[in-house]
Amino acid sequence: MRVHLRTSIGNQVIIPALRHFFERYPDVTMNITLTDARADLVAQRVDVAVWLGNLEDSSFIARRLSPGRPIMCASPAYLERYGCPRIPEDLKEHNCLLYRTRNDDAIWRFTTGKKTIEVPVSGAVQTDSGAALLTAALSGLGLAILEESIAVDALLGGKLLQILTDYEITSNEFDTAIYAVYPASRISPKVRAFIDFLVALFRNAKSEAGLPRALAAPEPLHNLGDRRAKRKRRTRQTKARPRGTT
Repeated sequence: MRVHLRTSIGNQVIIPALRHFFERYPDVTMNITLTDARADLVAQRVDVAVWLGNLEDSSFIARRLSPGRPIMCASPAYLERYGCPRIPEDLKEHNCLLYRTRNDDAIWRFTTGKKTIEVPVSGAVQTDSGAALLTAALSGLGLAILEESIAVDALLGGKLLQILTDYEITSNEFDTAIYAVYPASRISPKVRAFIDFLVALFRNAKSEAGLPRALAAPEPLHNLGDRRAKRKRRTRQTKARPRGTT
């Protein structure tokens, strides 16, 4: 079975769970290509692809795996050094890691209630790869908008922190849902089994790890230095206290 997976989603979500699929279907073999490009599935004889965004070709069938939710993240190291933005307008003073889209629109859009805020942003890195954005954010290069499903492990591990959680991020140009896509002419039992596996995988991921707001920084990151200084003062005071005192 030939499978195309988006690089970030494949590496972070699907491939780590494949052993469960092969335990149930040991006779299936899989040729996996990681790519963020939308290949010609028919010409390349691809059985299933996992794509971001809706279809433009009605000859394919799409099964939505996740509605998609973009969130803004940064590493603790970046936020400690440059501070944590409190409102979208603060992003003008930050290095924003940009996902390159068809319209190259360097404007990030937010909603709160019925209000929409548009902020022109800039940064040192532009890429058309979600995996590259994730790696850049993890290394402390700047702020990134990431699909929640690929960032959740880094959030749970404290390697990334979610910011601006009071705002919803709106897509610049297209549907951000994740789909399993396959040609209507080729739906074998093994393809159907794999699609059912993907549906269950993303359903479980949503129920077990869908806690984006609870993963946000519990306090403004610019206070981090103050907290560390206070801990050092308490430590010095404890060491200086004479024995026998309380």
